[in-house]
Amino acid sequence: MKQLIINADDFGISKLTNDGIIDCFTNGILTSTTIMANGNAFKHAVQLARKHKGLGIGVHLNLIQGKPLSNAFQDNLTEKNIYKAMAGLLDSKSIEKEFRAQIQKVLDNKIKPTHIDGHKHIHIFPKIAGIVIKLAKEYDIKAIRLPRNKIFNYKLALTKQMPKLVLIGLYARMAEKEIRNNGLIITDEFYGILETGRLTTDRLRNILNNMDNCTAELMCHPGYYDKDIPCILKKQRQIEHDALTDKDIKKVIAMQNIKLINYGAI
Repeated sequence: MKQLIINADDFGISKLTNDGIIDCFTNGILTSTTIMANGNAFKHAVQLARKHKGLGIGVHLNLIQGKPLSNAFQDNLTEKNIYKAMAGLLDSKSIEKEFRAQIQKVLDNKIKPTHIDGHKHIHIFPKIAGIVIKLAKEYDIKAIRLPRNKIFNYKLALTKQMPKLVLIGLYARMAEKEIRNNGLIITDEFYGILETGRLTTDRLRNILNNMDNCTAELMCHPGYYDKDIPCILKKQRQIEHDALTDKDIKKVIAMQNIKLINYGAI
């Protein structure tokens, strides 16, 4: 059986992104999203989530963008924290405190998370993955994204995303045993790192036509174009939105006998 979770990251980053994600759910093939508790449009995302039952919603843990929710980080979160995390220079207690605040904010807004992932996959970094596993168990969140990306388009392997794919894949393999040993759910396969910002209709069709008999997640970043979004993905979000709502894509899903699910159905 082919089961596919199609998850939009960054729910809550901006209102136009939120609206685009919801359109991909109501008029396209999107099944799941992960919410940024410290996003500029978090309240708007919560309002939309309450109106659209059936959309799986996870927590998009974030250490690299926006204002922190705890006093563990005095300054705004920046991408410098990626490199600090890679070097083991982020304080574990501070990470746990901030992640705990983000998860709690989602729960306080009456959202029961289906799973956890991380902005720029930071949830799977060494020393951070253990914290995420601990919190997932504590808050009874049953699944964690494991971004072991399968390559479907080798032309994209020549892009700057390839080194990221290799590094994140290494971190994922390091964390996989601990995740499994703690009884948490992961998918068999994962797609979307190379396609980030490049998920055209043709590339989406290529993934769907070549999917194995397994349970998989496709990560995507759709949204309506927002020139003011605090993110490098601007026009690209509209491209991904258009791919996920393309009228012929549902026919591919049907032809390939793919069952669309969210993490809550695993």
